[in-house]
Amino acid sequence: MFEKIQDLLVVLVLAYSVYKIGWIDDWTTINVFILACSAMAVLAMILRRSGYLKRTEQKKRDSTDKDHKK
Repeated sequence: MFEKIQDLLVVLVLAYSVYKIGWIDDWTTINVFILACSAMAVLAMILRRSGYLKRTEQKKRDSTDKDHKK
């Protein structure tokens, strides 16, 4: 439940930053920073939802376990 709310907030911040850049303030440092941070958050959201992070974490755990067993 919390993940859906978190995803919605990230999308809202991304939309607000695009709106602010496009129609209000233009390309200020703060707007670019907000846009970059929200883009990174959207990328993390996509990676989490696709399961890529869990797969890489599991591979890392498996390789660490194999190294410790040797």
